[in-house]
Amino acid sequence: MKTLLLGFHDPRVLRSLSRHATDKGYEVSAVLKKSEMLVLAREKEFDLYLMDINLDNPYSTDTEPLREICEIVAPRVQAGLAKVLGLSGNFNTVDLAKSQGLPAEDKFRFNRDEFFGGQNE
Repeated sequence: MKTLLLGFHDPRVLRSLSRHATDKGYEVSAVLKKSEMLVLAREKEFDLYLMDINLDNPYSTDTEPLREICEIVAPRVQAGLAKVLGLSGNFNTVDLAKSQGLPAEDKFRFNRDEFFGGQNE
């Protein structure tokens, strides 16, 4: 079974994405805090990591949460064993993350079926 680590500060978004991923056959670990996401990312290997770019700092352009996760899982991503994506509804945050070489997309263009559907075996 494929695994997913979700990190979003909005519980409604977290529940919605968690349900969708579960329906697509994923075992989901869902967290509301950056500290929880960092602990899980260090303790367990996941196939997918999907999160708020600015986890713990809503409405900000803080990209550090996404950067920290990317650094932790970089070897697995480079080996093609995992994928990371940061989302935000703030276009400035998305643009800043992309300019820093971070995998980012705005929430309004995110296609959950494509993201989760493309991962199933």
